[in-house]
Amino acid sequence: MITQHDQRRWTTTALAVLATLVFAVVAWAAALPPAAAHGGDLQIDVGTDGSGGVDAVVVWAADGHPVEETVDVTVKAVSDDGEEVGPVQLTSASEGVGWYRSEAGLLGEGHWTLTVRATEPSKYKSKTELDVVAPPTPTAEPADTDDVDEAAAETAADASDPASTATAGTPAWVWIAVGVVVVGAAVLILVRRRRSA
Repeated sequence: MITQHDQRRWTTTALAVLATLVFAVVAWAAALPPAAAHGGDLQIDVGTDGSGGVDAVVVWAADGHPVEETVDVTVKAVSDDGEEVGPVQLTSASEGVGWYRSEAGLLGEGHWTLTVRATEPSKYKSKTELDVVAPPTPTAEPADTDDVDEAAAETAADASDPASTATAGTPAWVWIAVGVVVVGAAVLILVRRRRSA
């Protein structure tokens, strides 16, 4: 038979465990750098747009967040055949924050070695290689509109699915906090059941 002393002991233990978990989550979250406190080294990933243009995505190396400040990005390219292009200043693209691009057709078909540099907001230099392939020749066949309609419908369905968008950008500490609350609720339910027994 459970005595009143046992019930108090269970309640005290459950509350101590819950308080420890909450304290651990709060301390961990406080130790994380705030989202606005970016800085340090840059990471610039470079690719081609499919028509010889150069695209660059600029993020902070420490946390992978896009660089919101204006970035001075230049690219110089040398082909395996010895052709040189640039340095060319990339401009901010409308695709999103931290996205930069050159004019289409900057590089001809072939294998290229690119030297990427940035001076602002932080200095950066790297080399990367990429292949530019001639775009396929368009055919005279009309596209199957049913496939296009199905693809558009699937994209719209994915965009309207709250489950897919809700979890994509949720920070890890939020999930940990939710876990702590669930565990705490389970402990309190267990304590109340033991009291009523």
